[in-house]
Amino acid sequence: MARQTLKAHDSTVSALDDPMVAAAYVNAALEEEIEDEEELFLVALRSIAKAHGMAKLATETALKRENLYRMLSADGNPRLSSLRTLLRALGLRLAVGTREGQSAQKAGRRQTTANRRTRAATSLSAR
Repeated sequence: MARQTLKAHDSTVSALDDPMVAAAYVNAALEEEIEDEEELFLVALRSIAKAHGMAKLATETALKRENLYRMLSADGNPRLSSLRTLLRALGLRLAVGTREGQSAQKAGRRQTTANRRTRAATSLSAR
């Protein structure tokens, strides 16, 4: 029985090599509202990194393999630049969205205000 569970786990880990599956996996970890959500995020990234192969990622990212393990540990605290480098090598990217429950109208107003500021800054720099 344990052998079947191990095979199911192996197939799940190998599926994480697909960027679409990996993105869904990380997003699901980020959506969990638990006390240790940062730890869950890092553990999810570590699973994806293992599916790709840590040694291969170390070469692709120019980050030391030991540093990858450390930054993706439950106690890890990766720098944004290292995280972006790792995500890029995994075929992923970092993005920010609105919180659930925020009204589309409110988000639209913010976007309109941001567009006005951008146009104003552009017109000032053109002068």
